[in-house]
Amino acid sequence: MRLKKKKTRETGKVGEVRNLAWLYFNIGWTVLYLLWRTFCTVPLEYGILSAVAGIALLVVEILGMLEAFVHYFNMYKIENHEVPRVPAEEFPDVDVFIATYNEPVDLLYKTVNGCIHMKYPDKNKVHIYLCDDGKRQEMRELAEQMGVGYIDREDHEGAKAGNLNHAMSVTSSPLIATFDADMLPKNNFLMVMVSYFVHQEIKNRELEEKDRVKIGFIQSPQSFYNPDLFQFNLFSENRIPNEQDYFYKDVQITRYADDGIAHCVSQKQAKYLRRRLEQRFQSYGLELNQEKTRIVYCKDDDRRGNHENTSFDFLGYTFRPRHAKNRYGKFFTNFLPAISEKAKKAIRKEVRGWKLQLKSDKDLYDIANMFNRQIQGWINYYTHFYKSEIYDVLRYINGCLVKWVRRKYKKRKARRKAEHWLGEIAKRDRNLFAHWKVGILPAAG
Repeated sequence: MRLKKKKTRETGKVGEVRNLAWLYFNIGWTVLYLLWRTFCTVPLEYGILSAVAGIALLVVEILGMLEAFVHYFNMYKIENHEVPRVPAEEFPDVDVFIATYNEPVDLLYKTVNGCIHMKYPDKNKVHIYLCDDGKRQEMRELAEQMGVGYIDREDHEGAKAGNLNHAMSVTSSPLIATFDADMLPKNNFLMVMVSYFVHQEIKNRELEEKDRVKIGFIQSPQSFYNPDLFQFNLFSENRIPNEQDYFYKDVQITRYADDGIAHCVSQKQAKYLRRRLEQRFQSYGLELNQEKTRIVYCKDDDRRGNHENTSFDFLGYTFRPRHAKNRYGKFFTNFLPAISEKAKKAIRKEVRGWKLQLKSDKDLYDIANMFNRQIQGWINYYTHFYKSEIYDVLRYINGCLVKWVRRKYKKRKARRKAEHWLGEIAKRDRNLFAHWKVGILPAAG
């Protein structure tokens, strides 16, 4: 499921250059400010306390500016997709769900009113429903007053998700738009969002089945009309920008969906979820990877039943029952992650690809500079959980270094001599290699 990238001239290269120029402009002025701030404002001549306080404030300012530049850099390449032009008669029926539980009537009035006034080629194709999980009479009356549908249910299972799933079970439009109780859509919301679906369907008609692209979901930007915490407490709704806009006003496009995990409280629930996912995927011409999709029993001291699958791999980790020690020193079984055998094999393969034994023209410090960053990356990633599982991989690196020593130095061709020499260096300079820092030294060391 993806959106094909389509930029206009203004929102493409020109927009990127404009944003980049603004970034450099800010960097220039910030550098000038920091030079002035550092050399002209730190009160060194007023005693140690003043100097320490002044330097501390300067460091805080620098950290804040660095954070700002990280945000600028991440945001200057925002992609803006051109809204496709499609014939009015191609726009399908749309169900609009407004989910509510205990929100006040006056808040829902704004949301429903905004939805009613959304533009659409044929307004009879827009079906608005107030999905009330609180079964309140005032909500039913509001729906009747404003001429929209009202949906409730007997139980509250699944909270908001269950509310929306129930609404989908009693409606039938091919497209669904969902809003929270405090959301107010722009009047062109449907015209923009639906256009992407329709445009892709029109393109798919001219393509063979294998070449067709299915769009299953589109996330729109959000701007909050409710004041955030700072605006509200400072009575500055019209002077301070809404902080939430920073996180929701621009949407980063997801190119594809990969592996995922869903945690369920029972096997029955897991089977139900799998069945519904398969049905949902099929409706968009997609399917689950049957080889990778499994129901796994998270076995530990509290869950002692039997199941054919008690482990799974995810993001380079294997999750399975493992021995653990509590704070009282007592051992118990817990369901924990550790580096997977597949990841270990991949790391060993990469280390072999370094061909250390052929780099006899390099000294040990050259070798460390060449590969330390990669070794440190593996340590950073795989030692968060059950770190001892990666130690044999790190020892393998030591073994490859021993081979390099034996190849480079004639006096140390014997494995034991090579290990002893490397171990002596490790004892003197444990910071030379990243894995030496964590205590994985050559055997003789």
